[in-house]
Amino acid sequence: MLLLGGCSNDAVGEALVEQQEKSSEALNQSEQASVLAGGQNIGTENMMHMRAGPELAKDVIIPQSDGTSLLVQSSAITNETIGYYLYILPGYRSSINTDSGTMTISKGNGAEAVIEALPPQADAQLAADELWNLLQLLDEDARQLTEYARFDEWEDVYIYRAYRDEARVTAMIKTVDDIVLRITITEPLEIDELKMIMAMIASIDTEHLQLLTQADEAFVRSLLTEAYRMQLAVMEQFGDSPELETEPEGSSSNESSEGSTEAPDGTPGVLELALSDMINSKEDLLAMLEQVYTSDAARSVADMLGVVEFGGIMGLTATIEGTKLLWDQAKINMISETDTNKRFLLRVPFEGEGLFKLYEIELRKQTDGWRIHTPLKTHAEAPATSPA
Repeated sequence: MLLLGGCSNDAVGEALVEQQEKSSEALNQSEQASVLAGGQNIGTENMMHMRAGPELAKDVIIPQSDGTSLLVQSSAITNETIGYYLYILPGYRSSINTDSGTMTISKGNGAEAVIEALPPQADAQLAADELWNLLQLLDEDARQLTEYARFDEWEDVYIYRAYRDEARVTAMIKTVDDIVLRITITEPLEIDELKMIMAMIASIDTEHLQLLTQADEAFVRSLLTEAYRMQLAVMEQFGDSPELETEPEGSSSNESSEGSTEAPDGTPGVLELALSDMINSKEDLLAMLEQVYTSDAARSVADMLGVVEFGGIMGLTATIEGTKLLWDQAKINMISETDTNKRFLLRVPFEGEGLFKLYEIELRKQTDGWRIHTPLKTHAEAPATSPA
């Protein structure tokens, strides 16, 4: 088939919040003492010393027809079955067919992109001819799009346009290293997501796939930092907490709660989209959180933040209490691991307190990469004195 269906979100078990609350809470004083005195001192040489982490977040550039560009911080998703990764924009979801490796990127407004890998050694020209013939059967007025050829990333890509019923179809053959991809983008006629989707497709790469899939110490730190950054950004943009600092140390995000702003380097014609420009509903927010969390954990985080919608406007009702936890500076110790599950004990410092709490977190492997299954708290009550 030329077109495949999008992904759906599984129902969330009611018991998750209670289960995850227990695992994300700090160990009590006696348990802390036991861990620190029982040969697992988190501050010793047994603690993981991290190398530079993989690039789980990246600024994706979206060229506009007027010659300007939009800059949006996006998250890496991987397709190990086929051997590539791409950066997905906030508000979009991804799913991967476990048998074929076909990836679907979708949004709640009906737009979707289906990325299929053709058999090894497939000829791109022959695949393009076959696709063109298929589109002509779909729409006798189908045409080839040539306006993208002026961009280097699309120079060798075959891109076509057709219409079917009430949908606009953009299809292409794109080669990434030795992988020949057939990509079909479908949009309802009343919306225009093409520039956003094309920017995500342009980010497809293979070079750093191993760094993004091996779930080692550096990866875990990067994933925690990205989840932490997301939650602080959501609290700043949609909550009543202008004093929040949304930038963990080393983060590249420069989002502004005032909407689109000029890129931080002052590049002419480049505007940076704020998170509120991309996230328009709770479903959009859940889709973004699912780039770092499992679906169940993402819903728990949304509940923890108190996400509400009223009259098409999203806001937060949760009250921030306690001192900020610095997850991006946590020290990490592995507890157990399997091919699809990893558990870690983290020593998470408080901001400006010289104190820390111990948390146990779980990572689970999904078809599009590793995800955190334990909701992270951004703030907690600091102990009266250091447990160390």
